Amino acid sequence: MTDDPNRRANKPTIPTSGQIGRAVRQLRVKREMTLEALARTSGLHWTYLSGIERGRRNPTLNVMAAVAASLGVKTSELVLLAEDPN
Repeated sequence: MTDDPNRRANKPTIPTSGQIGRAVRQLRVKREMTLEALARTSGLHWTYLSGIERGRRNPTLNVMAAVAASLGVKTSELVLLAEDPN
């Protein structure tokens, strides 16, 4: 089987746990929310959310959707923010 370079070039990127965490923290701080407030609105424990923000947890898509909704953004917007290197 030949490795097609075009296929590799078009491979979608997936943000790392650290990138997801930075995006969550950035949105939370921008909205002046505490971890406890985000925990209440998302239904997740604040220590779990802290782990996500520190890149120590690898959130599932369902968890990312709950966090994004609590932060007032779409899950896709959270992922796009995580992929942005700035």
